Amino acid sequence: MKILGVIVEYNPFHNGHAYHLEKSISMTNATHTIAVMSGNFVQRGEPALMDKWTRAKIAVENGVSLVIELPFANAISSAEKFAFGSVFLLNQLNIVNDIVFGSESGNVDLVETIADYLVNENEEYKTTLQYFLTEGLSFPAARDLALRKLKVNSESLNSNDILGIEYIKAIKQLDSNIKYHTLKRQNIDYHSLDIVNSFASATGIRNKIKEKDFLSVRATVPSMTYNYISDYRDFLFIDDYYEILRYKILSESNEYLSEIHEVTEGIENRIIESMRKSTDMTTFLENVKTKRFTMTRIKRILLNILFDIKTKEVDKYDLLTPKYINILAADNKGLEILRLLKKNEDLNIITNLSKFTTEDPLLKRQLQLDLKASDLYSILRREQLGQDYFNTPYIKKAL
Repeated sequence: MKILGVIVEYNPFHNGHAYHLEKSISMTNATHTIAVMSGNFVQRGEPALMDKWTRAKIAVENGVSLVIELPFANAISSAEKFAFGSVFLLNQLNIVNDIVFGSESGNVDLVETIADYLVNENEEYKTTLQYFLTEGLSFPAARDLALRKLKVNSESLNSNDILGIEYIKAIKQLDSNIKYHTLKRQNIDYHSLDIVNSFASATGIRNKIKEKDFLSVRATVPSMTYNYISDYRDFLFIDDYYEILRYKILSESNEYLSEIHEVTEGIENRIIESMRKSTDMTTFLENVKTKRFTMTRIKRILLNILFDIKTKEVDKYDLLTPKYINILAADNKGLEILRLLKKNEDLNIITNLSKFTTEDPLLKRQLQLDLKASDLYSILRREQLGQDYFNTPYIKKAL
């Protein structure tokens, strides 16, 4: 058994994902695959287009052996904490041989060089980074400029390369034996809205679905994905929780919001002021955004507000180190992996939440956030709460 790990959101699973999965399996000679997948909310700070059980089922139908959920607290975190949580889960399993991640550059040596530098960051780098931060730049922009100024890197990095750096950093920090590889991203930029030779970014596909342009979508996703998309009801977008968010924010004090994770430098005042003036999510986000606070960071802050995730909780209680393995879907090969994992008594594996018990307070808190995330998702979809108790892992039977 040779196991490949992939870190994904599959929001939704499209032709680019199918290409990545196929090439990654070929590159590593993997016999089995494990996908760590975000749940009902994703790293860009938005609800997933489709619920986590449907997306996990689509993943298995398209060739993934086993899908496990990245806990909510990690799924809506910065690139560093998103990557750390994902790699931590794969490393904790102690059976994953390789990770393959997409990359705009396709240059694993470059990504590794930068990761090494950041794992062992020196005083010159810290000083240079701080200089750009004091200029009012966001952390990603400040780090990018610091690396270029110190000649660690000569070009600006794009989204997948940045995540790749964080994956490698996490592997090194955990002293993991997992081997890492990169696969050059094909044809389409991460944020592009275009369709090129049946490839489109997930952003572009979500945009087409929002516009109900399903004909365009059909050309960009595997037939199995399209079947689920065409039958799905109540796709969710960030606009859908604006009213709930507005009530929450305007019900809280400035002091309370200042304690929320990722809220710094008085941004809570701007959030409240903008929420009083705005009547829709797009206007609100445009009013809050600054050079220092990227749109993605603002959207993550909004979810932290909704779920009462405070800075002291994250810092003091190690909230972003996953404590359990929540199984979402598997095929027969995935069941082989699961049988192997269950021999490891140190792993907290959840296949049926109704039967799972724990006395670990940190695990309970992480799980509580997952359950609250599912309940908010259900409220937005106008469905019964407690879906984590009703849904058991999807098992694809062999033909």
